[in-house]
Amino acid sequence: MGQDGPVTYTAIVLAGGTSRRFAEAGASLNKLTLAREGRTLLAGVIDGLHEAAASQIIVVGQQQPDLPPGVAWTFEVPTGGGPVAGLAAGLQLAMCDVTVVLAGDAPRGPLAVAALIAALDSADSLTAGIVLIDDAGRLQPLCAVYRTAALRSALELMPDLTGAPMRELTARLKLETLPDEWRAALDIDTPTDAARDGYS
Repeated sequence: MGQDGPVTYTAIVLAGGTSRRFAEAGASLNKLTLAREGRTLLAGVIDGLHEAAASQIIVVGQQQPDLPPGVAWTFEVPTGGGPVAGLAAGLQLAMCDVTVVLAGDAPRGPLAVAALIAALDSADSLTAGIVLIDDAGRLQPLCAVYRTAALRSALELMPDLTGAPMRELTARLKLETLPDEWRAALDIDTPTDAARDGYS
C-alpha cells in the first residue's frame, strides 16, 4: 500500500460463537455480555477499534447486540455457520480495501491493530495479509489484517463455507506473520479465563 496518511480499514468482529465452554462449565450466558468496569466484553473490543481509528466496524453474530451508533451488524448464513461463514457475511458490507479481523471474545485484539496495519502497509503487493503468531507458533487468523479483495477472491474458491476452518481459507492466501507481543489473540473461553481478565 505505502500510502500517505492513515490507512482506512474495515474491522470485522466475529461474535457468533455459542459460548459452549461456558455452558460446559455450568454458566448459561453469552460470554460477550460479561462486563468489566461497566463495559461488556464486546463493547470493549468495539471501543478499542474506535481508539485504533477503524473507518468501519461490522459485528457478525447470531443475535443483534446493543451496538453504539455507526457500528453495523450482520449474521452468518446459516446461523452458527462458523468463522469463515461469518467473515463472508461481514465482507458483504466491507467498504475499505483493508480488513482487520478480530474475535469478539479477545479483549486485547485491538492493541495489535496498528502494528498489523503497518506491517501490511510495508509488505509487497502480493502479500494478502499479516497474521499474528503466538508463543507456541500457532497462527491466529482471527487477529489479523487482510487485503479485502484477496479475502473475497479466496472465499469465492471455497466449495462450502459452512463449518469450514479458517486454515482452509488462509491456506489460499500469501500471508506473513507478526509475533503476538500484546497477547492480543488471547481469548476468553471459560469462566476461569474471564476471571483472569477481570470479567464477570
